Amino acid sequence: LFRSADLIVLGPHAHPTLLHPLPGSVSLSVLTHAPCSVRIMRQPLKKRDDGATRLLVGIDGSPSGQAVLKQMRSRAWPSGTHVFVIMVVDTRLIPVVIPEIPIGPTCEAWAQEIAAKAVEELQNGGLTASEMIEHGDPRSVLCKAAEDTAADCVFIGSLGLSHLPWVHLGSIATAVSVRAHCSVEVIRPVVP
Repeated sequence: LFRSADLIVLGPHAHPTLLHPLPGSVSLSVLTHAPCSVRIMRQPLKKRDDGATRLLVGIDGSPSGQAVLKQMRSRAWPSGTHVFVIMVVDTRLIPVVIPEIPIGPTCEAWAQEIAAKAVEELQNGGLTASEMIEHGDPRSVLCKAAEDTAADCVFIGSLGLSHLPWVHLGSIATAVSVRAHCSVEVIRPVVP
């Protein structure tokens, strides 16, 4: 069944908690093992007057992040949709330094460059987009940004820059899927 699907959409859990529904064992199992993208649907906690769709797109410069941007450009979105592209400078990591030139996910300039390119790419695809650069643990920062922007859905790649080959789903994608107040779609690159 999973082999022919491009996207699996499911609810988080049959019995929501007092605060918000956390994914149950079935949802997490599908999210972890499905070979395609998975969306866990939730009703946003914040109601907005403008009715516009707001999407939060977490990127990190990885191939999974590029797959997210490709998916965003390939879909039809309602008029007035705004995409917030967020790049998190991961303060948990030790900076990689080549004599006075920091590179990678701990570098502000690198994050700004990646985010600016992503926004330009989305705007060239006809979307309204803006960038956000934040610092901290991406798992917490992405969930807080989703609340702050009153996002309807968070889009994130299945694996980031620092994944292990035997892991089916990155720890950031898993954590955001569990903690976010809104829907979360984990994008897996299409394998030909």
